Amino acid sequence: MVRTNSIENELPQKIGYLDQDVDIANNDPNTIIGVVGDTNIPILSPVVNNSELNQEYFRGRGDSFYFNPSEIDRLKNRSEIEEKFSKIPLGSLIVVERINGSEKTEKTLDNLIKLNPSSNLEMDNEVYDNTTTPPTIASVHHFYCDINYDWRTSNPAPTIYEAYGNLKKTKVWSDFESQGIKYVHGTEIEDDLMERLWGVYDATFDELVSNHPSAQKQSEKDFVNQCKSDSSNIVYCTDRDEVVSALYLIDNVDDCNWLNPEYFRKINESGKTLFVPGISTRLDFKGGSYSIGNISAMSELIRPVTDYTGFATQCTNRSSIYIPPIAGEGTKNSARLDLQQTALIEYPVYKVTNNGS
Repeated sequence: MVRTNSIENELPQKIGYLDQDVDIANNDPNTIIGVVGDTNIPILSPVVNNSELNQEYFRGRGDSFYFNPSEIDRLKNRSEIEEKFSKIPLGSLIVVERINGSEKTEKTLDNLIKLNPSSNLEMDNEVYDNTTTPPTIASVHHFYCDINYDWRTSNPAPTIYEAYGNLKKTKVWSDFESQGIKYVHGTEIEDDLMERLWGVYDATFDELVSNHPSAQKQSEKDFVNQCKSDSSNIVYCTDRDEVVSALYLIDNVDDCNWLNPEYFRKINESGKTLFVPGISTRLDFKGGSYSIGNISAMSELIRPVTDYTGFATQCTNRSSIYIPPIAGEGTKNSARLDLQQTALIEYPVYKVTNNGS
C-alpha cells in the first residue's frame, strides 16, 4: 500500500494516493519516483495523476505537482531524489496533504526545494478559502458522534432497508412523503434517478470546492458504483418532480476507499458506524429546509437498527459551518446527533519562487 496514514489508525481518511492512481503516477515520465525495497513510490507527480485533486484549481497555472512524502525517510535512492528536486522549475505549484497543525511535510518539502540555492517556497494565496471568516486553507473536516440509545424503537430491524419497510406504513413516513422526501436502497436505483442524483451531487460539490485543490467528491463512475452498492441508502427530496436534495448514507465504511476503516473500528468498538459522504442540495433552491427534512427522515430510518452506534461525515470548509447544526436540528427529537470535529486535513499549495539572493 502506497497510501498510508501519517499516524497509523488515527485519521479517519487515508493520506496519499489511492491505489488506482499509483501505477498511473509511476508510469508518468515527469514523476519523481522513490524506491523502498522493491517498491516504487511516486514522491512528486503531476496533479493530473491524483484523481482526488480538483484539476480546475490548477488548470492554466503551469507545472503543478502533488507531493507524497510516504516512506521518504527509507528511500534507498535518496541522492537521486534530491538531485531531481533541485531542478524543479521556478513557478511550479506543489500541493500537499497535512494534518492541521503539523509542519513535518512542509519542512521536508522545503528542505528538498532549497537544495537549489536559488529556489524558495511560498504559499499560493489562491488556496485560501474566502468564503470563511477569517479565510482558511482549503480543508476536509471530519465529524463523528455516538448515536443515542434512549430514543430506540421497541420494533427493531436488522437493516435500514427493512426499517423502511416497516416505517413506510406509518403516519411518520407519510408526513415525510408529503414534503417530497423519498427513500431508495442502492440496489433499487433506476438509471433515470441515478442520473438526477449525480446531477445534484456534481453541481453542489463543484460549487463547494471551486477554490479547493482537493476535489472532495467522487468521479461519476465511483459515485454511481457506490450509490448502487448493497451498503448504500439514499434519502432524497423532490420539488415539482425534480431532485433538489439528497443525503447519501453508507452503512459500511469499508466501502469508502478513501477512509481508514480501522480508525472507525477504534473509536466505535460497540457497533457499526454509519457514514454520510455528502449531503447535496441544488443551489438554486433553499437548501437548509430540504437538508433538515432529509436528516430527520434518515434519523427515523436508523432508529430501529441497533447495530449502528456511531455516525460520521465529512465536510468542506463551507459546509462544515452549517452541516453540524443542521444535523442537530434535524435530529433534535430523535437521535440528537451532536457532531464533533475529529480531524482536519488541510491542502496547502506552495509556489516555487526565486529566493532573490
